[in-house]
Amino acid sequence: MSSGEWPPAPSPELCYSAQTLRAFLNRSRALTDDVISVDLNGLPIGASTAERTSDQRGAARKRDCGEFVKSRVFSAWDSRDSIIEYCKDIASTSKAEQMNTVPTHEIPVDPRYDPYAQRTAAETSKDDQVLGWVANESLIEDIVRDRSWSIVCDKCADIEGATGINGNGWKAAYEVWRKNKKQ
Repeated sequence: MSSGEWPPAPSPELCYSAQTLRAFLNRSRALTDDVISVDLNGLPIGASTAERTSDQRGAARKRDCGEFVKSRVFSAWDSRDSIIEYCKDIASTSKAEQMNTVPTHEIPVDPRYDPYAQRTAAETSKDDQVLGWVANESLIEDIVRDRSWSIVCDKCADIEGATGINGNGWKAAYEVWRKNKKQ
């Protein structure tokens, strides 16, 4: 991952390097989720605050929180989701292709007779490793997002969708945002 490219372009190299994949995910989390409380505390609620009524300040805060969540938080989550899904697809496709090319009736060969016989198994296990990393990072994403959404709800209690649709939390609000983004 080059230091100037953010977010990194999806590539198989990104997926097959746990260090690079985790570096991207950790950096994205550090820039968004780890500082969400500070960022929300620093949101301006508009000029001439003293002249506004509490209703006007509340409406400005709600608007500013909503814009922050959509532009910064959901956007970062979407970037991470895109990379995670891409890597999952790459590893799944590669694994499926290898399963189709390896005869199922092969008998394991003793490595003393053929030291190269394990190459296919090693490549397949690399795909399994990527799928394992992706599954693990998806679980971490859920934990990070639960924590971040809790902070959003605390700091922006009256934000539209703060509790999600029908109180379902971040998952419902994020899905609505993703659907609206595609339109």
